Parts: sequence; structure tokens; C-alpha cells
Amino acid sequence: MSARTARTTSGAVLLATALLALLTRWDATLAAHPAQLVLLLATAAGGAALVVAGRRGGPGRRGGRWTALRIVGVITSLAFGALLIWLRPFTATERALTALESGGGVRVDESATRIRLEPEAAPAGRAALVFVPGARVDPRAYGAALRPLAAAGHPVVIVKPPLGIGLLARGAAGAELDAAREDGRPAVAGGHSLGGTAAAMAAEEDGAADGLLLWASFPANDALAGREDLAAASVSGTRDGLATPQDIADSREDLPPRTRFTAVPGAVHADFGDYGDQRGDGTRAISHEAAQAAIAAASLDLLRDAR
Repeated sequence: MSARTARTTSGAVLLATALLALLTRWDATLAAHPAQLVLLLATAAGGAALVVAGRRGGPGRRGGRWTALRIVGVITSLAFGALLIWLRPFTATERALTALESGGGVRVDESATRIRLEPEAAPAGRAALVFVPGARVDPRAYGAALRPLAAAGHPVVIVKPPLGIGLLARGAAGAELDAAREDGRPAVAGGHSLGGTAAAMAAEEDGAADGLLLWASFPANDALAGREDLAAASVSGTRDGLATPQDIADSREDLPPRTRFTAVPGAVHADFGDYGDQRGDGTRAISHEAAQAAIAAASLDLLRDAR
């Protein structure tokens, strides 16, 4: 393989996959953390530069060693391109977007890194929720599921994770928890799926949070197992194919002693947001709306108890 061919092929792969990822998830990418758009644009620019270099350049150095390196380069570009496609966010449905319109006692404010749902009447001392989305899920997809909490007087902040990976949002979640407590409110860390794992990590430090809300999720370790001071709730679905009932049962020993467990009959992993079906999930045996109503009720119980 010549240097020209390797550069052109690698560049074409990077350019094509970046543009495909961008164009097929344009709306969700613009609404996500800016890191998503920056990565795609930088990859597209780098790919275009390689294509140009490949057309202009000569054959390059010869020999088996250089040929092997060029093949590795092409394979790496293919792997990176596959990663870009995989990172595309699940786009929020119209139901969620409608729920993020201000009105009805809730003011919605969206920035590049956060979505805030502020109750127009938020009594002093009412707990605030800092929520981390599931992996690769459009943060806006939780609008309908979380709005009832804000309507009940609890400020809600949805953190936008870089590249849609909740574990990269731990610092931002921690900062929001600190801000809530500085405002004189109990602070609850919460999240869906991998976002719940990130929320549990943010709550590990003593005093970092007053509560933990897990939606179809479980912690990565047992750091919270002895936390008598931490109010916690685990809300799951009995038909969830990703965070299965067995996964939730196995997480009991890793959670605080007074954790409340609520299993919503017939609910699946995708019922915790509004972003369509998810590969590997179960088949729901309850309406999506009824599942979310049960999820919101269990979540409100925790927020009311957080002190």
C-alpha cells in the first residue's frame, strides 16, 4: 500500500463517518455538549486534509515495515470512524421537546452544558435534583420524565455530558450539587443507566449530596454501602433488558441501608426517557406514559425525604 493510497483512504473514512454522524443526528448533536460537535468537525477537517495530502503526495517510503504501518493507520481510522457512528446520540422525541417549553409553572433554560427546569414557586428547603443522562442519550429526552418533579417545586438540572458519556460529567454534576447546597437546598444526585453510575460516583464524597436517585442503574462499587446519612432510591423496570431485575437485585449490597427499591411492572429501559427504542432492551408490558408516571411518583418520594 502506497502512502498516497493510505492517506486518501484514511482521510475518506474519517471525513465520511464524521459527516454521516453529524448529518444523521444533526439536531441532537447541536443540542448536546459542544464537545460532540467539536469532535465531529475536527475529524472531518482532519479527514479532508488527509485526502488532499494523499492526492498531492508521492508514493512515500517503501518496504514491508512502512506498508504495515500504513495498514495499521487505515485500520485505526476505520475503528475511529466506527466509534463516531456509535457515539451518535439517541434523539429526543417530540414528547420530550414539548415538555421542555416554559409555562405551566416551570421555567426552562438551556445552555451549552446544562438544561434547567426551575419551578416558578420553589419553596425554601425543597430538594434540588442534578440529573445525568444515560450513555449517548440526548439530554433533552428526559424533559417529560423530569418535568413533574419541577412542577412539584423541585429545581432540576440536567447535565449535558461530554460526548454523551455520563462518566465524563462527574465534575459538572458535583459543581451543580455544590451550587444547590449553597442555595440552601438539599442536593440529590440522580441519573439514568450509566448516568446513574456517574451520579453515584459524584455522591461518594461525604457531604457531596443529600440523596441519590437511580433510574435503571446501579453504582460501580460499594463506596455508598455504609452511608446511613444518604437517602437513596432505585427505580427500575421489570421488563428492562439492559439494567435487568437481577442487576438491580445484585446492587442492593452496594447501596445505602435505607435505599428504597421501586420496580415498575412492565417498564423497560427506554421508559425512563423519550428517545425511542434501544437495542437489547426488553418488551414493555405497560404504556410508556403510565411507566413514566410511576417513575416520577417514586422519584418525588425520595426528593421529599432528602434533608
